[in-house]
Amino acid sequence: AKPIVALKLLAKEEGQRIMTTSSDTNQTDEQPNQLGPEYVLTKILTPSSKFAFARSMIASKAYEAWTNLLITTKALPKPPSFTLAALDPTPTDATTRALELAQQLVPPSVVNHMIRTYYFGMAIAAWKGKIAVSTNSEEDEAKEEHASVNYPNFDREAFWTACVLHDIGVSPELSPPADSNTGSDKQDETITALTNFEVRGGTRAHSFVTQELEPPFNTKRAWLVHEAIALHTSKARHGEPDATEGMCWAEMLFDGAATDLTAMSLSKLCPETIVAVLREHPKLDVHKVFPQMLRKECGERPCCLIAQSGEMGL
Repeated sequence: AKPIVALKLLAKEEGQRIMTTSSDTNQTDEQPNQLGPEYVLTKILTPSSKFAFARSMIASKAYEAWTNLLITTKALPKPPSFTLAALDPTPTDATTRALELAQQLVPPSVVNHMIRTYYFGMAIAAWKGKIAVSTNSEEDEAKEEHASVNYPNFDREAFWTACVLHDIGVSPELSPPADSNTGSDKQDETITALTNFEVRGGTRAHSFVTQELEPPFNTKRAWLVHEAIALHTSKARHGEPDATEGMCWAEMLFDGAATDLTAMSLSKLCPETIVAVLREHPKLDVHKVFPQMLRKECGERPCCLIAQSGEMGL
């Protein structure tokens, strides 16, 4: 019981940072000029030291191994089975048009990866107790206790938007020429030839939710979408005690994306959930297409965080 209680307390602390505070997710800001500096958009990513990066990866592997053992010994509950309907966001103009934008910018296999990121990220977050997702099956006592952390106001629409747009930055349409020092007409003036693909994608997504939707996302929701995308590969900073709400969203997104590409947290997903997601959104040729796009990104921008992973053989 102690591991469950400890995990619940940790999830509660983290969950309070990743949940939206308003039940009306479509409302606009009444006093936007009074928003604090916590809503500043991250525009420059600074790679962590190799030591910090390696430490975060080792800690992640240790966490996965330890929690896997606890699941095997039934000290922690097995992941519940979720249908896609249980994880789906409510269909809106934003969810539909975000997917359409992704389909315009990247190949189908990358689009499917971004969709799977949403479903896997949601299911893993539910197992961790960060968000509440209902199931139609009867829960045993351990599962009920583990799932008792309830955050009913989690913004699925915004999280879906962030997930299905999180890798659009690798699109050639959003990549300034290698010898360019100015932004393109599809981005703002802060985008240069050295801007990481995560920030390029976050910037385009922010423009989409604030300028192309009616009604637009309010300032906080747009910031969450941007930060989730811009910071999703900043692994060394995930889980910091003073992590912003945007960083916590980025960590949730990373859990889903890394599990889809590397099976990082596969044990936190029920096999039935995995099968359902893959049946609807198959892998196609993502393991051929996406690495090629990332290698191009690393070649043009050696400072990018993905390049750091490659240098360390990850």
